[in-house]
Amino acid sequence: MNQKIKGFIIEHIWMIRKILYIYNHIPFNNSIRILKENSLSLNGMLKKCNIRVTGMGNHIECDDLSRLVNTKISIVGNNNTLHIEERAYLENIDICIEDDGGEIQIGAFTVIFGKSHLACIEGTKIDIGKNCLFSANITIRTGDSHSLVDTNTGKRINASKDVKIGNHVWVGNGATILKGIEIPEDCVVGTCAVVTHTPQEGNCVLAGNPAKVVKTGVVWAAQRLKM
Repeated sequence: MNQKIKGFIIEHIWMIRKILYIYNHIPFNNSIRILKENSLSLNGMLKKCNIRVTGMGNHIECDDLSRLVNTKISIVGNNNTLHIEERAYLENIDICIEDDGGEIQIGAFTVIFGKSHLACIEGTKIDIGKNCLFSANITIRTGDSHSLVDTNTGKRINASKDVKIGNHVWVGNGATILKGIEIPEDCVVGTCAVVTHTPQEGNCVLAGNPAKVVKTGVVWAAQRLKM
């Protein structure tokens, strides 16, 4: 970004916030329904988004210069948090938090495109780092939604678990990242990979179903560098 433009934005951020507040609440631009017992802080730009929040003590925060386009947010429960950091960009994303005490955090400068689904249940957390790049049709879930019961004990055995994705991770089209996974920084998740186990090191490429480490000692760049 041009330094003069960047300096102007920083100096006049209060004015930009007011403009975006008006823009975000223009009729027919976004559909926002949130009970008064919850809080909403929208300092980014929202276009054609759908937000539904029920319960109490829930909080949605979009930091300065974040952008959400055609994104659906649904929170059902109490004391849940969605935090989208500065200059993150989300388009055609479905974000869902159910039950109590859940949290989804999306890091600064992270980009998530097209028909992807983030689901957090039972007080778990999805933590996506900074400068990540996600393609389309990606699914990240912290739980199975339904119960798996041991026939001998009658107890449920499929507990929900956190998902953590480090800084600067590239996730390819159609990938699925399941509960309990932690992906280290600078990793690449290949197209249609199903990640069921946490890799032991960063700077690697994960591919396949179930995903395995197929290459190590690499780092990715968004630019098409010359060979």
